[in-house]
Amino acid sequence: MRKIYFASLLTLTLAASQTVSAAAADGNVSERKLTSTLAKVDADDDEWETIGEGTFSDPLVCNEFSGYYNDPVSVTVQRSKENPAVYRVLDPWPNIAEFWPSLHLRPDDNFMIIDTTDPEFVLVKEGALPFDDAVNGEVRYMSMTQFAVNLGKDKEFFLQSPLAEGIVTMPEEGYIKFARNCFGVMYPDGVDQPAGQWSPTMGDYSGYLVLPGGSVAEEWDYLGTGRMLDGFVWTVFEEEAPQEKDVEVYEFAEVPYIYKIVGAFTDSYEGAADLIIDATDPDWVRITKFDTRIKTGRGPLHILSVSANGYESYEHMTAFTDHDKHNITLKDNYIDIPAQSIYLMFPDVSNAEVVVNDLALPSYIKLPGYTGVENVAVDDCAPAYFNIMGQPVKNPAAGQIVIERRGSKTTKKLVK
Repeated sequence: MRKIYFASLLTLTLAASQTVSAAAADGNVSERKLTSTLAKVDADDDEWETIGEGTFSDPLVCNEFSGYYNDPVSVTVQRSKENPAVYRVLDPWPNIAEFWPSLHLRPDDNFMIIDTTDPEFVLVKEGALPFDDAVNGEVRYMSMTQFAVNLGKDKEFFLQSPLAEGIVTMPEEGYIKFARNCFGVMYPDGVDQPAGQWSPTMGDYSGYLVLPGGSVAEEWDYLGTGRMLDGFVWTVFEEEAPQEKDVEVYEFAEVPYIYKIVGAFTDSYEGAADLIIDATDPDWVRITKFDTRIKTGRGPLHILSVSANGYESYEHMTAFTDHDKHNITLKDNYIDIPAQSIYLMFPDVSNAEVVVNDLALPSYIKLPGYTGVENVAVDDCAPAYFNIMGQPVKNPAAGQIVIERRGSKTTKKLVK
């Protein structure tokens, strides 16, 4: 079990660290081992009343540890008798033992306390995860909003700092939204982590809590059926050339041109996650570090587009890479994914290393509404050839193994 750190988030982390350090100095807070502000009296049921069942999608453990996912789970929700805006969520991590049965579990700590007094600035109180890290021992957490409050900073300060991206809010009654990396963690007895020092999580997942009687805001709008040719994940597992297939396409409700491709990799691995791809800039399409949920001999497989590997803009990327080979683009509802535009990552082997898939082939996604020439007989299409590195080959030589593409069909063949 390893924590995940990625170059694409380095800028935010450094800025956040500088803000925290400055705030600590200003607030006269040392880096000594911090004492929990969560009293055990909070576990006394006399302080709480149960209000029903809710739904929790984890924004904390999945961002701090590789291999745990934020699949929604049912939870019991309680309300403070003293302050009705404060909630306690019981058993938010019910399946920890399934993922890491060898760890020392702490079932008495399997709850989370959330203060929604200010719906625009929700606080998650300091607590302990219900298991010990295999190397560093106890893991403590709090929301970054709560961390700012502990340093004597108010909402306005938080929203103007780099930490504002990690905010917790209650945008509507009965629904609490956790931004990605909205939590800080601390290891009191850290070995390979600084003991007693708080730091933001580094991961992919946002989360939410639906309170009893509330509902999940619909995040994705269904666009219809598209077509996809996956030549970057497929080639990790299969020797034969990939085939174009149907996929279901959704668009993010809050931000247009962010797409979710359902079934992108399920023909390679049944439990694979849906692909999220950001085409808000059609000339610079990105896949931020993404856990495919595919298990390999090297552990979980993550992917990351070259365009999202720490670059701040298209111009920044093209200053360092050959953009014609490594840039993903969107035009006329067609997402073009060049052969060497997506890295593979194996966080169980290395926390930061990116791997080039030398077998990757040119790939694409035809979004609903794509109006390119379809249903043309394969025999009527002029063939295009690529070597096994995915590079175009104009005149294949006899004895050479190439990928032949005719229309939407690709085959691997030996040139005679």
